[in-house]
Amino acid sequence: MIDLLRGAWSVLWDIAAVIGLASITFTAVVLLAHSRAVRQANAAQRASEQWRDFAHRGLHTIEIPKEEQ
Repeated sequence: MIDLLRGAWSVLWDIAAVIGLASITFTAVVLLAHSRAVRQANAAQRASEQWRDFAHRGLHTIEIPKEEQ
């Protein structure tokens, strides 16, 4: 009887270990995916700001030739 209980406890312990490792792995994957998404969003924001700044500077630095008199 004790062997049966010990075997059942061992099976439950193994199942709990598998579930624990799976949850840790899932959490790590989700955090890595979130980190990548944040980096991509920041890069897109920087590119947008750089393009806006470039366009703004470009519009102000274009010299319109004056007609010769």
